[in-house]
Amino acid sequence: MRWLVAIVAVSAAACSGGTKCPEPQYEGVASDEAYLSLIDGEARATADAMKGPVFTLTDGMELSADPPPTFRWSSTLALSKPGAPGPRKPSPWWRGLFISEAYAHLPPVTGVTYWLKFAVPGEKCPIELMTTRTEYTPNADLWAKLKGGTGARSITGIAAYLTENRITEGPFKMPAPVTFTVK
Repeated sequence: MRWLVAIVAVSAAACSGGTKCPEPQYEGVASDEAYLSLIDGEARATADAMKGPVFTLTDGMELSADPPPTFRWSSTLALSKPGAPGPRKPSPWWRGLFISEAYAHLPPVTGVTYWLKFAVPGEKCPIELMTTRTEYTPNADLWAKLKGGTGARSITGIAAYLTENRITEGPFKMPAPVTFTVK
């Protein structure tokens, strides 16, 4: 019974006064399971100017308010561990007849995955992006939030190589945020 009271007390403390931020926008083959892996790995991410996301955007750059820009980045992160497992082979067509399958989850992610956070002055929650791509053009609603407010916006990011949603290389974070303004 004590453990139940402790769980309720911790849950109430975590929820009270805190802002519930929305889940990130998912692009490429990124999934919520991959997102949870990067959340778990965030505290141990090491700063690396090459393996973390490297933006083509110059720090302090001024962007035009319209149209929404395309943000591009790269990373030298690649699977370098010999003998690491590769992507899972597709199941045979008959497997579902004999073994129950759950359809609640997306296929596991294998490859370089990026978790980016766009902080906007005056907003409590950053705009988050979870992606396997190396470019991003915000939709009209998200761009309206990004160009709102005054002052510099900042981008931080983490890159990791996942093998079936497990971090097998990294995570690596940007050594410093990239900032930009909107005119």
